Amino acid sequence: TSWPPERFQVFEPLGVILLSPVLVAVWVWLQQRRREPSTPVKMLLGVVLVAAAFGLLASAALGGGDAGRVSAQWLIWANVLIAIGEICLSPMGLSLVNRLAPPRSRGLLMGGWFVSLALGGYLAGYIGGRWDQMPHSRFFMMVVAILIATALPLSFMIPQIKRTLHRAEPAAMAQ
Repeated sequence: TSWPPERFQVFEPLGVILLSPVLVAVWVWLQQRRREPSTPVKMLLGVVLVAAAFGLLASAALGGGDAGRVSAQWLIWANVLIAIGEICLSPMGLSLVNRLAPPRSRGLLMGGWFVSLALGGYLAGYIGGRWDQMPHSRFFMMVVAILIATALPLSFMIPQIKRTLHRAEPAAMAQ
């Protein structure tokens, strides 16, 4: 039997709900061993995982073609990777804004974080509008390229973000 595409929308939010405690346990386990990745590294990991998910979708589209059907497992695993990526990225970004923002402008900067999410949603809709204009495998690879273009500068910024975090921690404790 085939599932309508809308049914697959449940896997990503369900993955976030079910996998959040698992990922928190992993972070705690790593922290106890002094191996927990820093906040910016977790954010980078989130972007890379989402890129991997779209890479999976590109592979599925290559095999199934634009009109072909693919195994549900491709879509489920892609959504699981997206969920883990979201867990690595979204709460970490919000935490980063909270930790680095000066107390008087924290609310404004938190609002800026949510505005950036809204702009990202708008951009996703704009990019999604290209779905019918190219082969689906190429569409997914375009998304992978966008994510890699996002991950590369972030990877180079990690040392600077870590230094900023280390400087901000004592100031935050003093307030």
